[in-house]
Amino acid sequence: MIHIPDGSVRFHKDGWTHQARSLFLATLAATGSVREAARAVGKRPSSAYRLRDHANGAAFRADWARVIEGVAERVRESALDRAFTGHSVPMFHRGNYVGD
Repeated sequence: MIHIPDGSVRFHKDGWTHQARSLFLATLAATGSVREAARAVGKRPSSAYRLRDHANGAAFRADWARVIEGVAERVRESALDRAFTGHSVPMFHRGNYVGD
């Protein structure tokens, strides 16, 4: 979306408004899922990939990469935490609790 001095709004030719891009990236950051992020803005994942890969999509591509790096960092931290501290899983045998 482009703001015009008279206060009106014009949509991008690609159909992705500034708000749609922002919500897509926020949802991607929260979920790590392109499918969920695209669904949040009423688009298909293929549309998001096309926008990212378009010659004029450098800013969106950079924001996407930054978001994915943040998601990857959260996954790494979670994996390391579980590797070192583990987590308890209750174990049952024939419906009876037998330990963790």
